Parts: sequence; C-alpha cells; structure tokens
Amino acid sequence: MASRKPPSRSSGYVGVAVEHAAYRSFSQFAQTQAWTPAVNVYQIGNLLHVCLDLAGIDRDKIDVRIEPGRLTVSGVRQAPEPSSGKQGQVPGQAPGAGTPGAMKILTMEIDYGAFQRVIQVPHGVDLDSVRSEYRQGVLWITMPLV
Repeated sequence: MASRKPPSRSSGYVGVAVEHAAYRSFSQFAQTQAWTPAVNVYQIGNLLHVCLDLAGIDRDKIDVRIEPGRLTVSGVRQAPEPSSGKQGQVPGQAPGAGTPGAMKILTMEIDYGAFQRVIQVPHGVDLDSVRSEYRQGVLWITMPLV
C-alpha cells in the first residue's frame, strides 16, 4: 500500500499551502496496515475477562488464538458504507427523489480493514478452558487462572 507523505516546499508558498490543505483533508482517509481495537481486561476471582470492541465485524471474520503468555485476536472489518437504496434521499422525501451521484466521504473515523490485538496474559491461564462469546459487537474472552 502506498503511503502519503507531507507536501514538499518545492512548489512555492501558494503551492505548499494548497498541498498542505489537501494532505490534511485526505490523508486521514488512508487505510493503515492494521488497526487495534479497544480492550478492557477484568479479573474477578480466578477468572480473567477480556472485552474487545469489534462492532460491525462478522463473527466468522474474527480469529482468537491463545498460547502461553499471549492472547491474539485478529480479523477484518469491511469499510462501512450507506445503503445504496437511500443514497441522496432526504428524510420524508419520496424514494428516488434525491439527487443521484457519486458518494463523497466527508469524515471517516471508523477503522476498517485488518486488525490485530495482542494481549499479554499470565502464564497461569488454563489454556484448555478458555471460552469466548460475541454479543452486540463486543467479544468477551474468559480465561480461568490455575
């Protein structure tokens, strides 16, 4: 994947100002190699509960791997897009009455593409008893400590 570099100063003052404006406006939309989901880790008694925010990801696109000292969660989230049936439609307006055209992305803050999160876990985790549950866009992994 090509990476975007900040503009150079070889274009003159106006050229640099225009390049900087374009760089600031559009560089935020470049997909990174992998994004990192937010995580919470709780300990209740002899159980570790790991919670990962994976909203919008199909369950079958999530891979969970546990090994001594390490929990790895990885997968892929598709870029969110508005449904094509309502593109250009104003609320309350009859379907098809909106102005059709190309989609313009005005802000894109939701990460997409490949993700990975590696979490260090104590060596005392019972690897054969680790369980996971995915509900409402949150992955819960429960690990008993021995």
